[in-house]
Amino acid sequence: MTYREFCILVGHDDDQTRKQTNVIIRCAYVHAVRQHYTLVELGEMMKRTHATILHYMGLDFRKSEAYHRAYQVAWECMKYQEVDETTPNFDDMLAERNELRQRIAQKNTQIYLLQEEILSLRDKVEKMKAVFT
Repeated sequence: MTYREFCILVGHDDDQTRKQTNVIIRCAYVHAVRQHYTLVELGEMMKRTHATILHYMGLDFRKSEAYHRAYQVAWECMKYQEVDETTPNFDDMLAERNELRQRIAQKNTQIYLLQEEILSLRDKVEKMKAVFT
């Protein structure tokens, strides 16, 4: 879940200022999703530096009701995302499908060549039977 998606879920419009409400929401998000993203990834999502994200990690708004609500939303979303992370992404599935199709084409070619060889051997056997009978 990106920071933008999170803001939509909690109904917050982050105007990129240092207002306390913005900082509380950012802290809640960072604390809830930190184990899933690196500092740099979080910084890129939130349009901040990794140092700012590290600063948010040190802030404590546990007494804030807004913090608790926002943290709960982020935590619940990430809990379900853990399940989603076990499924392969679409690009990986597409690459694997293409690789399997290529292997199937190679195997089909081998089957065709072996069938041709079988027909050739059957013809030779029939010719040999005709010679010896």
